[in-house]
Amino acid sequence: MVEIKKILHNKIYYYEQLDSTNLKALELAKQGAAEGTIVIAARQTAGRGRMRRKWESPEGKGLWFSMILRPTIAAEYCAQITLLTAVAAVKALQVLTDKKFSIKWPNDIMLDGKKVCGILAEMALTADGSIEYAVVGIGININMSSEDFGAQLEATATSLYLATGIEY
Repeated sequence: MVEIKKILHNKIYYYEQLDSTNLKALELAKQGAAEGTIVIAARQTAGRGRMRRKWESPEGKGLWFSMILRPTIAAEYCAQITLLTAVAAVKALQVLTDKKFSIKWPNDIMLDGKKVCGILAEMALTADGSIEYAVVGIGININMSSEDFGAQLEATATSLYLATGIEY
């Protein structure tokens, strides 16, 4: 049997507006914030995804948050953090909506062939190569409309609202 330690008992930081929940969580982790610390923003002004892509995150339209982890795994297994987060996100979204979601490796959650959720994992290593801390950011498009995405993203992005007709 594998023992899973409880980590969701630490601080939750909520901001009306932040540049990026991941950037704030990385700052807190560097300052020694405990594992399980969560940073939530109602709106991000510089939300980001992999390869420095911009992540649109307007107020009231989604869930934008990051969590600090301090895993005791070798750095070569860090990609599993993103995959495990994706599996957990898919399961939670399926329970919430009764829709079928899929994972597009390495960090996208898809619904009806379009991206509904993105995951960004970042970490810092110690001098010996082990993981000092990891920050996992999740952005879920919840109440975004086609207009919120704009012409450039409308063909590739969706939201729970667009897929279900229900405002959450």
